[in-house]
Amino acid sequence: MATRSLPYADNEFDRAAYPDETIPTSGSNRIAMFPAKPNVPRDRYTRTGTQFAERLIEARNTGMPDAEHITTDDVDTGLVRLIEAADAWPASNVSKLAAGGVRSVSTRGGELLVVDMLVNPFAVMSDPMNGRTQASALSRQQRVLVPTEDDSIHRLPVYDLESVSELVDMSNASATDLGFRATRVAPGKDYQDLVSVGLEGVHEPLLLTPHLYRLPDGSSSWQLVADDGNRRLNMALRVLHDTAGLSWPELSAWSSHLWDGVDHRLRHWTADDVNALRRTASLSSYPSGSWYPTSQKEVDVQAFLRGPASRSIKIRSFLRCRALQARVVVGINTGSVSAISVGGRSHVREFVEGVVRRLHIAESAQKPWDDAAQAIRISSGALLAIQDSFEKGLPFLPLTLAEIVAVLNAEIVKWGSVPPDPSAHPLNLAAKTIAMFVCDDHDGTASVKEEMRQYGMSTHHSKIAANRARVAVDRVMPMLGFTDLSRGRDKQVRSAILRAIDSDIWTACDKHPDGSTDPWWKHIDTPAAELGDRSTAEMSTISDSGVANSTSVKIWGPATRALMLKALIAMAASPAVASAGSTASPFTVTLSGLGNTRGNTATDPDHLFPQLARHPRGIEQLVEIVRAAEAETPELPRNLIDPGHEVEGSPDTSGLFTEHFLRGEEFGWTRNSGASNESEEAQTDSTPTEYQRYQSWVERFTGQLEKIAAEGRAVLQEDDVLSAQFREHGLPGGDLKAHVDTITTVVQRGQFIAEG
Repeated sequence: MATRSLPYADNEFDRAAYPDETIPTSGSNRIAMFPAKPNVPRDRYTRTGTQFAERLIEARNTGMPDAEHITTDDVDTGLVRLIEAADAWPASNVSKLAAGGVRSVSTRGGELLVVDMLVNPFAVMSDPMNGRTQASALSRQQRVLVPTEDDSIHRLPVYDLESVSELVDMSNASATDLGFRATRVAPGKDYQDLVSVGLEGVHEPLLLTPHLYRLPDGSSSWQLVADDGNRRLNMALRVLHDTAGLSWPELSAWSSHLWDGVDHRLRHWTADDVNALRRTASLSSYPSGSWYPTSQKEVDVQAFLRGPASRSIKIRSFLRCRALQARVVVGINTGSVSAISVGGRSHVREFVEGVVRRLHIAESAQKPWDDAAQAIRISSGALLAIQDSFEKGLPFLPLTLAEIVAVLNAEIVKWGSVPPDPSAHPLNLAAKTIAMFVCDDHDGTASVKEEMRQYGMSTHHSKIAANRARVAVDRVMPMLGFTDLSRGRDKQVRSAILRAIDSDIWTACDKHPDGSTDPWWKHIDTPAAELGDRSTAEMSTISDSGVANSTSVKIWGPATRALMLKALIAMAASPAVASAGSTASPFTVTLSGLGNTRGNTATDPDHLFPQLARHPRGIEQLVEIVRAAEAETPELPRNLIDPGHEVEGSPDTSGLFTEHFLRGEEFGWTRNSGASNESEEAQTDSTPTEYQRYQSWVERFTGQLEKIAAEGRAVLQEDDVLSAQFREHGLPGGDLKAHVDTITTVVQRGQFIAEG
């Protein structure tokens, strides 16, 4: 495969194909021509440090009674030293801090108070809880790191760690997940944006907040965290890596002082640490005049710009990215002293989250969070809010407090493990987590809706069920063992569960018999055999009432609903049925019967399992599906209804329960129609309408699309070469595989229908 060049590090790059280069000049107010000198004294602050402390005090004392004001002596030395380490252009920053003072950014509930600075990216930590990388963080079973409180002096967020390595590893993993540390940056928007940053610099300011991290042993350290702009930060670092040859450990100098040569230890910044970082950032190992002018005299500056800088694009790109514009958070203004509390929550973090959310919704972000990242942030925010409600009593919720903590901290038991408490089994925990987000009958419903609204996700009655299902499924996919939604197999599992769990069968508890007092989710932890007995009793009542063939959501009892959902999840996600290949195994339930190639119907899974439950041996079969999934070594479920059945041409399916059988005539499914019932009225209703025929075509079309898209990706393996050829013929080049993925996603979601 052709190697993609890096235009910002190549003097011979094709200037017609990329943005115009921003040439560094001596009069620029955002290109720092000189590095900060490594001469910070141990006995006093630099001018930048002093000015920052004064602005912090100004913000901290805003709206506070005189008796609670702080002075310079109260400001933590480690915090000031951190700012000195981040000081990329002392002369400019002193001027900004002195003249600009504290600025405000409006957000819900008040104002976020910030100061403007040009910061050294070496001193900035990638957010360990970056919204863009939440999905991959959850797949690593990384716990959700949330602030414990705002510290009492500075009113800035405090985080309690389990270890220093936890913080360093989480931040580095978050940065790596963005993709700019890879040998080859992903083609498409990532590559294009990286080139733009290299050639033009970073245009938009970062939003940074000083965080205080502490350990149980009392040690602590301040770090400057990128709350917004992690992608821009890491693109700038990649440019510095490619131009100056700096290693990633050197570029992660924010953590250098935490390493003592043997282990990571938490401690505050000192003047010596600041000087060490400044030496790294100034490329002191290179000869004088290599990357900066030899002096600040205008004649030397011009000689440098006309000489080394004019001859080397690497030098120009380095200068464009070595200092980044930033807004550094110094406090909040709520308009109410009582609203600024200490202990239990961080008001500053809540204000920052409000600003970050606003910057990343689809309507305003250059690259919005993807659906999974947004869903996980919503679910985390809702679970944290619900967690707080336990202080007010014992809420009526699908998850216990311990289970909420386990979900937030990704303390997930793997399939095949037998936990001491069966409620922790991934099948049970996933079902209860789904209920937490899709059901409307418990004490956490308002928190879920509020968090959705905060992220711009509609809670209108026509959309809320589908949106809550999105939040739920993206939260549970990692706990079920599916962590890469770029893989066709993971997408199939997600689609099958997603389309099922927005059904009124599970969501509309207020319409279920005794749904407000005995909802189905209370039965999730019941052992499979006992759950089957309860379901059999419920089905007996349904049969006696003469409504066994009704499609109403009201007829099902809570145990039957719980059993059906567990069986559905098990048949979609159990390791025994979820093959490692790109295509679902015959034992896996899929969204539309793998494009209507299995059985007689392409109907959604939420219709299949109620129809199975109606069968005389249906409850017994549902119990078997759950039993097989919960076994110490998950098994394929036996076919108890027709032990002799096998899929044509697949003798290895003999005696086992397959999707082909689930979608077959045994359960009333006739080819290209709904379920057939014995009554004449039901038979008439089962005749497909024009819309149903159209929907069947859509399901077959989208089911085959992934296979066709895979063929397209294979053709485009040499996309670098093809991109150039496309451009030669006047066609758009770029990331051709990304075009295939985009088209596939648009069609599979039905956006072409909605937009039409």
